[in-house]
Amino acid sequence: MPGAPASAIKEMHDALANMTKISEMIDDGYTPEEMLRIAIPFELIETEQTAVDFFCRCSFDKFKTSLKNLGADEIRGMQADNHRELVCKYCSKQYYLTDEDFAQMLSELNAQKN
Repeated sequence: MPGAPASAIKEMHDALANMTKISEMIDDGYTPEEMLRIAIPFELIETEQTAVDFFCRCSFDKFKTSLKNLGADEIRGMQADNHRELVCKYCSKQYYLTDEDFAQMLSELNAQKN
């Protein structure tokens, strides 16, 4: 709240401090808009609404591209140690490297050197 007077900041602080827990408000059927109006004790002007969704943009090719940044020695070590499973930390999708995938990454790294 840049430039807000101290009284407005205190009013908002007090509103938030006295607000019911969000989980309880959800259980009681409050909408996000209703919760926002309770949390912010000032007139709100809604400029737009945007739907929120989540989808992961991971792909096997992105993983392999990232792995190449580790270098040829690390990739050879992964293959030797049979570390073939890649798991996206966002969506938990699993990818598995084959010997052909390792060969392709090493070949591409070798081509970059030349």
